[in-house]
Amino acid sequence: MKNITETMQCLRTANEIRSSLEQGVPVVVLGSPGSGKTEQVVIATRGVRRRTFDLRQRFLDHYFAANGVIDPAARKAAKRRYNTTRDLKQLEWSWLGSIVGEAERELTECKEQVIVFDELDLASGERLEGDELSSALLVMDLAARVRDAGKNVVLIIHSKGQRTPGFIEALVEKGLLRSVDGVVKIRFFDSKNEETLLRFIGLEDGSFDEILGDFRGLPAAYLGVIECLADAADAADGAATETCRKSAADLVRDAEWSVEKVWDVARSTSPHEVVELLVRLACGTAELRSPAVVGERDRLIDTGLLGVVDGALVMPPIVRRVVLRRE
Repeated sequence: MKNITETMQCLRTANEIRSSLEQGVPVVVLGSPGSGKTEQVVIATRGVRRRTFDLRQRFLDHYFAANGVIDPAARKAAKRRYNTTRDLKQLEWSWLGSIVGEAERELTECKEQVIVFDELDLASGERLEGDELSSALLVMDLAARVRDAGKNVVLIIHSKGQRTPGFIEALVEKGLLRSVDGVVKIRFFDSKNEETLLRFIGLEDGSFDEILGDFRGLPAAYLGVIECLADAADAADGAATETCRKSAADLVRDAEWSVEKVWDVARSTSPHEVVELLVRLACGTAELRSPAVVGERDRLIDTGLLGVVDGALVMPPIVRRVVLRRE
């Protein structure tokens, strides 16, 4: 497992999470869609029993069962409604209030030591409002009680939660975050870490320059590799192989699929002006240094489709290609 271990060590976010958990400190992880937040938590908690409270999935499972939603197309439509409208979030708030006591018993009495709270701050707008915020605060209260019961807790959040007035402060107030600056953030990979990931999948050195130039450190492009690492971290019986081998063509195909998913999320949940700027950047009708782009820097980065390399904004070629194909 030497290759796997060495590769995991290049993931700064996972190492930061693991260090905090070893000190018994709650961890809040922030990242854009498709950046591998959950996977890096899995890697960080390798060798430790872990249970996840995924608010969206638990509510949707309840909603499907309560309403007899079986058809895959209907389920997909419901998931889209959950992400883009507030009607299901209103139902979620009511449901969550009715099961929070049961959830607390489950999470405090289970054998797992690390409890991960995921998808607690999804919003249809730019920030959490009304029942969206109420649900998130209720999950925070639950996480605080689970921590008080002696469990290690990890909360995975998004930029919409971070932008919501009082959201980060509530995490600090409830003892789930040491300070407003204590959030662990998923970052773009530097070229050295990219090369480590490429070697892990057995890519030939001759393909490195092409891939490095195409991906430019974009976390979503490497999601398949991070998922493979996460599977290896979870393989307690040693069943995982030393590498998850891929050819350059396979890697690019998988990366484009991941970036397509991130683009679909951005197109359906980001403000219109941000989506328009992404399209213009992909088409070459807007420049990364233009005032319009600089003014929307943070919201563009939040989409997971732009990043910062050596202090400068970048849109990796793979993103341009995917956006142009999808539009």
